[in-house]
Amino acid sequence: MYKQLKYTFVYSLGVILLPLILVLVGCGNNALDVDVSEIDVELRFRRFEKALFQSDLNNMELEVSRLNSDYGLFFDLFTRRIVSIGGADNPNLAVSLKGFITDPQISEVYEATQLLYPELIQLENSIADAFKYYRYYFPNKYIPEVVTFVSGFNYAIVTTDSTLGIGLESYLGKDSKYYRMLGYPRYKVRNMNSSAIVPDCMRMIASSDYELKDSQKDLLSQMIHEGRILYFTEAMQPNIEDSLVIGFTAAQIQWCWENERNMWTFYLDKDILYSTEHTENIKYIGEGPFTSGFSNESPARTGQWVGWQVVRSYMSSNEVSVKELMEEENLQSILTKSNYKPRK
Repeated sequence: MYKQLKYTFVYSLGVILLPLILVLVGCGNNALDVDVSEIDVELRFRRFEKALFQSDLNNMELEVSRLNSDYGLFFDLFTRRIVSIGGADNPNLAVSLKGFITDPQISEVYEATQLLYPELIQLENSIADAFKYYRYYFPNKYIPEVVTFVSGFNYAIVTTDSTLGIGLESYLGKDSKYYRMLGYPRYKVRNMNSSAIVPDCMRMIASSDYELKDSQKDLLSQMIHEGRILYFTEAMQPNIEDSLVIGFTAAQIQWCWENERNMWTFYLDKDILYSTEHTENIKYIGEGPFTSGFSNESPARTGQWVGWQVVRSYMSSNEVSVKELMEEENLQSILTKSNYKPRK
């Protein structure tokens, strides 16, 4: 019987390394640096893009059967949703798939991913390490199979009940000619590199497993929710820099620390923490070159960053596990119990 998958797609955020001085300023990392040395994780890591692009073009019907047998539900998700050429019920699937992998531009992008990622041992180790922390905090959660793919810049990360998919072409580095050709803004391109892959994966696992309810559309709830997604991400990689967790530059992190109290005062003075207006709230939690209403030196998504600091304060002030944090339904109570005091 076909199993309905829960899937989530996201474009990558990326990273710029943060100076050590700012790492020391950040709070929460030491408490999360738990011992996972005795935790075993059997991670299955497969390169779907190689299996796909090395297909025998003269026998595509057989190749479709092979790929469907080897990759099952992910193959169906890839053809049906990721590249939108139909599923196994499409009588022209073999023809459409051949057209996809022989497209000159797609083929060139595939070759670019293979040059940059001829092997993925370091990535495999980093993801395996992150899943050790995942198992520590969530011992009953399933560890998904990791599958890399190339989709023509459609999606960077795909999560399902059983699979974590990584679109390698979304991590070619900020100088990739393809990003210029596609007209991606600089604030997005700077974040499309290999260092972003694992944080992006962990963010999306959290976002997929713990979705914001329709009733939680006020700005404060969204800030707290995004903040705990970021806290989850650093819990899975407790020794990485804040900039890697949230995808800010070092200068943007510095700006946030220097303006933390100003930002919080702004939210209070404007009386917008309980706003449910999407057009208003997106100014503070959405992507962009900077936060509307703040200076051009500010990063976008400052509301997420503030929410992260509230969650950090909450976790340091209460005996709460990461699992309990993620399962807390009363998001506003997190602020109440956080003893949050923004820095001057």
